[in-house]
Amino acid sequence: MSRYTEAYSGFVTGVKEVRILVRLARAEGRAKGPLENVPAARALCRAAIVLLSSRIEGYVEDLAEVISFRVVDRQVSKQSLSPRLLYYCSKDIIDHIRETKDPDRVAEKIATLFRRDQDVWSDGESFSEELPFERIVSGFSTPRFEEIRKFIARFGYEDYRKDLAGELRADYLPCVNMVDNVVEQRNKIAHGNVGASATAADVRSMLELVQVFCRATDVVVGNWFRGLGCPIR
Repeated sequence: MSRYTEAYSGFVTGVKEVRILVRLARAEGRAKGPLENVPAARALCRAAIVLLSSRIEGYVEDLAEVISFRVVDRQVSKQSLSPRLLYYCSKDIIDHIRETKDPDRVAEKIATLFRRDQDVWSDGESFSEELPFERIVSGFSTPRFEEIRKFIARFGYEDYRKDLAGELRADYLPCVNMVDNVVEQRNKIAHGNVGASATAADVRSMLELVQVFCRATDVVVGNWFRGLGCPIR
């Protein structure tokens, strides 16, 4: 068994690009003066923050994809998972049903739901068909900690916050707060806030804490699924 999931391995590979941007920003600062006064260095640091935020989001989605595959492959009991998972598998059709009061349209959508998602809602002990990963992750796009917690709970893992705090100990609040800070800075940059930036040293600190956060998440999520007889790493 690997120590970490494929999702975390992909995250580690992906953040190498963030490290490259940080090195380039530092080089610009050394060559042209204080970092905060060098436009190119500021731009590189801003780009690094945006990229780091996207890597957090990508890691969580990749982790969900790994879980979705293993749940079927290991024939995990539906009873071990959250009913929310079934809801998100069919959420697109359920939303259409909510939007109409026309009985004919409602009946049509219900028929479509049971035809397309029969395996999801059947009385079978486990899933026999591939889970619709794209629909499961639909709506997740802002990787703040609370959003990550709620997203992971879609599978039934309700003790993520407690387990993560136990895994990280004194690093729990610094890591969680840093994840939220990265996303907040990314949003400011994306909305054109020219004052939203950081030094290369700041971005390096962001990266280190975010990596600790993702690694700990990988451990506790992996432990929970292993308890269901569904190793994901």
